[in-house]
Amino acid sequence: MRNFDSPEDFVASGFGFCIVTGDEVVGAATTFAVCSKGIEIEVGTREKQRGKGLATVVSAQLLVHSLQNGLDPHWDAENERSVGLAIKLGYTPQGTYRLWLYGGSKLVTGSVKALLKIQRFVTR
Repeated sequence: MRNFDSPEDFVASGFGFCIVTGDEVVGAATTFAVCSKGIEIEVGTREKQRGKGLATVVSAQLLVHSLQNGLDPHWDAENERSVGLAIKLGYTPQGTYRLWLYGGSKLVTGSVKALLKIQRFVTR
């Protein structure tokens, strides 16, 4: 599974759907990560636009597109709003797990990024 190195990389490897009002994207559901058999979903709605069903619309379209293309759409709910949306779209809870977030040093972060670049280069 991999994330994207640039907007161009996203366009080449990922996909998503959005709702635009005027010239502003107000809601979107996109691939956060992609692998050969599935995707990890990322959903966002501008705060002022929440509660209007926009996340439901774009997420449903992303799910349909994924399934039509033989990809398993994986949903990892970060908060209760995300849990509610996932259930609304037909997902079933599969338990919980502990999540660790790294907020450490620039040195370690830089080292990890460098190692990931090397790993991507070697595995291509």
